[in-house]
Amino acid sequence: MKRIYIFCAQGVSTSILVNCMKRYISQEGYNYEVYAYPILKINELGKYADYIFIATQIKHDLYRVKELLPEKPIEVIDPFVYGQMNGQEL
Repeated sequence: MKRIYIFCAQGVSTSILVNCMKRYISQEGYNYEVYAYPILKINELGKYADYIFIATQIKHDLYRVKELLPEKPIEVIDPFVYGQMNGQEL
């Protein structure tokens, strides 16, 4: 099972996106777990993720996260996808 972690400012609005992603993953039968965490937890939890997404409101943290976890695939969520809460697009 692969783990997708989405880091954002507080972990609140992103939890809505996570729920949308979980529904899509379940419908399609993918073998992923998806979690939302505040960026303050990146040092503690980032090492356990297989894929990391950074919410658009904290995209300024992208380079710091890439330096911290250079071996991890890390992307910023497209603002349109985030605004639409489109879990299928990630």
